[in-house]
Amino acid sequence: MLRPHPPASVNPPPPPRLAHPLADCQRATANLAALAEHLLPTQIQDLCSAAEASSSSGRKQHAVRRLLSDGDLQSWTGFLVSGLGMKSDAFLRLLLHCPEALLESTPYDMGRAVQQLRRLGVVSTDEDLLDRIVPCYPMLLATPPAQVGGAAERLADEECSARRLSCDDEGSRSLGVGIGEAAARRLIRMCPAYLLPQIERELDPALKRIRASNYNK
Repeated sequence: MLRPHPPASVNPPPPPRLAHPLADCQRATANLAALAEHLLPTQIQDLCSAAEASSSSGRKQHAVRRLLSDGDLQSWTGFLVSGLGMKSDAFLRLLLHCPEALLESTPYDMGRAVQQLRRLGVVSTDEDLLDRIVPCYPMLLATPPAQVGGAAERLADEECSARRLSCDDEGSRSLGVGIGEAAARRLIRMCPAYLLPQIERELDPALKRIRASNYNK
């Protein structure tokens, strides 16, 4: 006499616990669970391995580990993956190569940064943001909006453009950046990296030299 098969379990068995030191941390466990909703197990393992790997890139390794153990990846996956539609492989690259962008900001602050970039004409759609800004200038999204706006204003600086030249106490002439709002917007669209504080400090002297050269012609 055949015996009936036992009824199938209503709830599927829980996924195997990730065999990794970070899984012992409560916050890391929550972060890994949030990632599991969007990334493949092999992608999560790659991320964990990067956090533990011994390499010359110790600072990056430490940042990845901090992101997994102290970050709020549930909020970040909600904002970037579910909200903006970022692909899982692009999200993994961001976690691996620029974890600082997520450590030094919050989804709220990054949302404000995105709005500022839209006002400046750097991005017009979510596709612009995901295809260009996130892969190439991720730290721009962690830069405070006031700092981004300040860089754009200094670049345009209509007062400096109108003044053109000024004399210091010794009578020598000095020239500010001040290329005007329209030219500033074109430059920022072509080179959003100018809005990063360290790049702005490096480019300002070059822009002043270019303007001085054009003036003397």
